[in-house]
Amino acid sequence: MELRMKDLFFEDDHDFFKGYAIQKNYFIKQSQQYEIQKNDILFSEGDADKYCYYLLSGVVRVFQTADCGKELGMYIRFPGSFVDFSDLLEDLPYKNTSAQAVTAGSICVLPNPKIKEILDQEKELFKRTAAWSCRERRLLEKWCLSLASEKVPGRLLHLLSTLCRGALADAVDKIPAEPLLLPLTQTQLACMINSTQCTINPYLRQLQEEGVLKLGRGRICIRNPAMLLKNSIY
Repeated sequence: MELRMKDLFFEDDHDFFKGYAIQKNYFIKQSQQYEIQKNDILFSEGDADKYCYYLLSGVVRVFQTADCGKELGMYIRFPGSFVDFSDLLEDLPYKNTSAQAVTAGSICVLPNPKIKEILDQEKELFKRTAAWSCRERRLLEKWCLSLASEKVPGRLLHLLSTLCRGALADAVDKIPAEPLLLPLTQTQLACMINSTQCTINPYLRQLQEEGVLKLGRGRICIRNPAMLLKNSIY
């Protein structure tokens, strides 16, 4: 299976303020900035929906919890994204998702009325919010179809390649000189693709045998990130 970045269920262009540097600086100045640590819960389902969260650095996963207790991954957020993007255009009393830091990073937190005031003043940003909201719903629909039709190995490769995409951008034929270190456990990877550690472990070990990655305690070293896109491993 040949992987292509445009086929991923994660958002490709994740810089919401791209082209709006002045507005971004104003937004950041109006916000409270906080450092987040790996595994920190930013908010949980049922929390009062009073604030919006903008990711400056790090990686965050957004998920819901089923009645049976299983966590269902929905989105992976990268720097430049609003963590709770779908809430920007809705007046909800409570959060309908949870968010957890996959890696350490930093966030900007702003009361909802303030971000809505900014969007009301900046019509182009409001249009972008509406467009991104529609695109996000389409991506979520595609992800749901992927869960029903795509097997775990494909979802795992999609996730690994996405997390490595900084090194893969613009040139998949050129293998980066330095390996990439992902500070993630197998359990965290599994949760991000709605699977389990026991299920993904054989596939990770196969990738290790093929020289693509090396498993470590609490981390995964990608020895050859370009191969995740270049080769048809499965």
